[in-house]
Amino acid sequence: MKKIFIFIIICISVLTFPYGLKDIYELSKLPDTINKSWSDFLAYVSQNPGDEEINKYGELISAKRNFYEKYKNFKFAGYILSEDFGQFLTSLGIMSVTYHVPEEDTKNLLIIFSDDIQNLKNSISSGNIDQISYFKHIYRLTGIEDYIIPENPQAFFVSVMDKALNMPSYFDFEIENFMENFMGKSYYKIFDSVIEESKIYLNEKDYIGGFKLLNFLDGKNSLSVTNKNTYMSLKDYFELKNTLSEKNSGVYFLEDSQIDSFAAGVIDNVQSFEKITLEKDSLKQLIISLLKTLNTRIEKLGRKIILSDNKIDEILENMKDEDIQPELMKLKLSTRTRNDIPVNITENSTETVTENTLNFTGYIKYLIGVLIVLLIILLPEILPSEKTVEILCKLNMGKYAVRTAEKLVLKKPKDYRSYIALARAYETIGEYTSAVTSYKNAAKMKKDSGRTDDV
Repeated sequence: MKKIFIFIIICISVLTFPYGLKDIYELSKLPDTINKSWSDFLAYVSQNPGDEEINKYGELISAKRNFYEKYKNFKFAGYILSEDFGQFLTSLGIMSVTYHVPEEDTKNLLIIFSDDIQNLKNSISSGNIDQISYFKHIYRLTGIEDYIIPENPQAFFVSVMDKALNMPSYFDFEIENFMENFMGKSYYKIFDSVIEESKIYLNEKDYIGGFKLLNFLDGKNSLSVTNKNTYMSLKDYFELKNTLSEKNSGVYFLEDSQIDSFAAGVIDNVQSFEKITLEKDSLKQLIISLLKTLNTRIEKLGRKIILSDNKIDEILENMKDEDIQPELMKLKLSTRTRNDIPVNITENSTETVTENTLNFTGYIKYLIGVLIVLLIILLPEILPSEKTVEILCKLNMGKYAVRTAEKLVLKKPKDYRSYIALARAYETIGEYTSAVTSYKNAAKMKKDSGRTDDV
């Protein structure tokens, strides 16, 4: 009789729970079945109170259910149920910059993602972060810093530095916040020493990423003397680069009356260039281009420009760059200082300028100059052509060349030569990826049209 009773109990149990804890747990991975997973778990416990895995699965299902109930209207909630740690952190990273998960919810996440968090900690400590870009968002889990402390911060810093140098955009706001949450001042000192040993200032291609790293540490007052000096040099480098880029764009549109003061500013820029001790090939090319264009403008001006001092002589005396010297010497031959001008001329200079300005011939020259500038600007807009694009490229007016080429493509969308013109315009402004794409389009259109001439 006793054996029959036990058999009946077993049959009832099997009929009531045709699956075990693992099957019940699988139900917790979907929004539609999370609540059923919990109710089935409670029923399972009442029938199988001695199962050793009850605590393990109960804690996990409960944590998921509680978190989902609270955050079910958030996109990242679904990744909690499916236990996709990478997608969860990535989704969290696109939330408002001030958004953080409260500490009590972080504890639930520690239960759900216990293995993932341990693996992340190991990757951070080993510096192996190439495949886990989502790690930088984990600081948004309040209190998580107590559980993820890099055991080998130097390896982590080396990896972060290498990625920042190769791809400057990598060291973004999220990385900075991660560092602030997980790294104290002692850690910053280690980061500073890693950067100093790498000598990031030796390669110009690394300057942008290096500057971002040093700028971050400067804000934490954690730069060594060597890195501080490098940081200031890089700061001067980028300030001068921005200035030269602006002047290269603006030199074409100067009024004749502005050339004297513009030339004085260029000379100051050359002097600043000489003081920078870092590798500076990019700056050099900008200066040579600027000097050549300025000298051309002065030739057309038909007079020497007047400078307040003879600074240019001092620069030439100390100039070591043989590529810049010829253009700077040419500029010197087109200038004179105020001390070189006879007193009577100096006293009457205002009257002379006034007379020249009022002179009818001067007006005509001025109007012709304005018309030429307007033609350069408006003609490509009205009559875009391959030749117009070519001329704009030669004048280093890259942005106008691109805009004209784009209008040409719209005008002649089936002519492969339009795409060649667009590609060359992109080359002028340094957008080589876009240039390659345009060349490919031109080649394809040429092939489709049966043309045999080269692209």
